[in-house]
Amino acid sequence: MKLSLIALLVIASQLLSSPAVARENALSLQRFLDESVEKGAIAGGVALLQKDGEMLFAHAFGYADVEAQKPFQLDTPVVVASISKPMLATVAFRLQDKQLLQLSDRVSQWITAFEPVDRGMLVQQLITHTSGLPADRSLSARPWLSEWTAGLSLAQVVAAYPHRHPPGAGAGTRFAYSGLGTDVLARCLEVASSKNRNALLKRELSSPLGLRATGYRSRENAITSRLATAYEKGANGSLIVRRARRLVPDAEYSSSGGGVISTAPDLVIWLQALLGWRDEEFLSPEARATFFSKAQRSKTTMGGMFVRDVDRDGRPQIVGHTGSSGGDCWIDLQHGVIGVFLTQTKRQDIEPEQKRVYELMRAVSR
Repeated sequence: MKLSLIALLVIASQLLSSPAVARENALSLQRFLDESVEKGAIAGGVALLQKDGEMLFAHAFGYADVEAQKPFQLDTPVVVASISKPMLATVAFRLQDKQLLQLSDRVSQWITAFEPVDRGMLVQQLITHTSGLPADRSLSARPWLSEWTAGLSLAQVVAAYPHRHPPGAGAGTRFAYSGLGTDVLARCLEVASSKNRNALLKRELSSPLGLRATGYRSRENAITSRLATAYEKGANGSLIVRRARRLVPDAEYSSSGGGVISTAPDLVIWLQALLGWRDEEFLSPEARATFFSKAQRSKTTMGGMFVRDVDRDGRPQIVGHTGSSGGDCWIDLQHGVIGVFLTQTKRQDIEPEQKRVYELMRAVSR
């Protein structure tokens, strides 16, 4: 079920009288969000909570731009950072449904530069961070922050990975959270579809779902000009503007696993689609079941969502993903709950607040 922005605003204004919401828990969540702004912990953001297609909570708070006193709206776009990863994984599942590639394919089948370092690396393992590629703990393993990638295409950058960032372990043997792997995944999808990554995300995700403000950050993407200002904590603990990454055209390289722009309503629609609520044909039943199944030797599902809780049989019950821009999205598979929390305040600086928001949203949904 897709809700218009106007409908969301009406729901938000009627929040406290809604019989679907536990009044005390909802008030606690709203107070916490507002007080986080008053204390200078978070610049602004939005929280949406939905259960079985019914909106339980919708609240925008604080500022999209503190200096300009520009309010954060329900549909304010932000860079969702690593939430980009399962969004790109969704595209991979779509291409498999269309038989344009198989997730069980060897990476070297699509990128010949990986033939010398193949080690059995599969496309699926790029999604579950078990490909053997290095974790992006150090700056050297984050090419999206490096000068050597400037002016190059995704194809050129990924072709250099076997030499610059060779696999450090056998494929499928251990978990290592790797944005490098997401870049390699994106390049596999480009080759399989004969489409540029940015155009492919639009064709396979944004357009079929009617996502109005979802796409990779680039010079050509008009939504880029509407982005909320990004913030982090300075040396004295006060919020300061974060340095923006270079803005490149669609044809040039940018982070595949951290560069998507979206809004809270768009993310809700995407998560609905993963569950088959919005469009049963967006993903096949087999693809949906696989997406949410636990991956071997990984902390994620096969679709790249982190497993937060399991049922008695060890099957994922709550799955989700966070981003370095402070956002969080999750699904309670057992109870049909979708939660989205977006902000533009550096996650590392607001981890306690992000954790508390998740706890309060879970309380409202019960």
